[in-house]
Amino acid sequence: MKRFLPIIISLVCWVIFIALSTLNAVLHYKANFIMILFVYVLFAGAAMGATFICWKIFKPRTEVLEKSTDDKELSYLDYSMELIANLAFIILFCCLMQLQFPNYFDVFFERYIQIGSLRINKFYMFPIVTYLIIPLWFNLIFKGLKEKNFDNNYASSAIMQILIITLASYLLMMALPNSWCLELAIIEILTVAAAIRKYIWKKWSKKKISIFMIGYVYFWGFALISRFNQGIRYTLPLSTYLNTSINYVKMIFNGSLLVGPSSQLLKNLDITQFLAGRNNYILSGLCQGGWITFIAIIITLFVFLCSTYRLLGKRGISNDYYVLCKAVWCGLALRVIFGTLYSFGIMIPFNLPFSNNLSLCIDTMGLGLLICNYYSSLHKDKALPNDNKTNE
Repeated sequence: MKRFLPIIISLVCWVIFIALSTLNAVLHYKANFIMILFVYVLFAGAAMGATFICWKIFKPRTEVLEKSTDDKELSYLDYSMELIANLAFIILFCCLMQLQFPNYFDVFFERYIQIGSLRINKFYMFPIVTYLIIPLWFNLIFKGLKEKNFDNNYASSAIMQILIITLASYLLMMALPNSWCLELAIIEILTVAAAIRKYIWKKWSKKKISIFMIGYVYFWGFALISRFNQGIRYTLPLSTYLNTSINYVKMIFNGSLLVGPSSQLLKNLDITQFLAGRNNYILSGLCQGGWITFIAIIITLFVFLCSTYRLLGKRGISNDYYVLCKAVWCGLALRVIFGTLYSFGIMIPFNLPFSNNLSLCIDTMGLGLLICNYYSSLHKDKALPNDNKTNE
């Protein structure tokens, strides 16, 4: 029973967050409680169920992968290079089409991909690219580098592939708001760091690893600083928005009671509009339930962060899906940490986990993936002989 404790705690926190998001929607949008609860539970349940089904269907068996690669001359790194060549062709083709038909074809400069009359919203593509495709692709590259015994000639190829994927992902998502590009940068940097720790940290020169990571972080820093200097995607001047946000947060903190709702805050139309625009159940809980509720929510977020980290497993780095699961957990951690700081008025516009419809689906699928990985690792540990466990 003790082994399943991280799963139980994570699911309990998940239910609490769904309840908080439901109450927040009911209070600020004057919606029917039963209807909102039904929609949120339906979304969350469908996302969790879809994750379990996809894990069961698409999760490859390690022995099958090893057998298939043994029978083929094409290595992981060569296979990734073929994908890179196809990606480069697609990017060049999209650039050509965008120059020739700017009114009918747009991939890079808007928040949606337009192909004729078809429009694909990039907000829905973002989690698939950031938390699924890129981690799996980076894992494939580093696994291929390990397969080549960390040869320096192949290392240069692996580095170029990583940079091309990074550049392609930035070009695809650069039209999104700054906070989304910041999340993309942080997740990709942490994903590369996780892959390095898993595959090459003990096999490669620490000096070379440090140079590569510094260069990789510098690339993202240059890209983000250029965006911020140009003021891309800010709808209001930063100083005005920041001062307004901090003033509202101060009013909420000063007017909240120890226990129970504050009638002074709830009668203030400016504050209610400010809370409705944020979908923030921390500040809403502070207004409606007082400081006791506020502290309870903060503790729940901390417990959720710790329990989901435990879902990575004690020997998670030896797991085949360590890089993917670490990227997913980092995404949840970003929303917990930066979302909490955003609740205090700090200008890091990240939503709290499970705080809106899109976040509810994305974060639920991430949690489901961590649970599936942890559950399968329990069965793997159980199947291992005791001497293998002690050796690890």
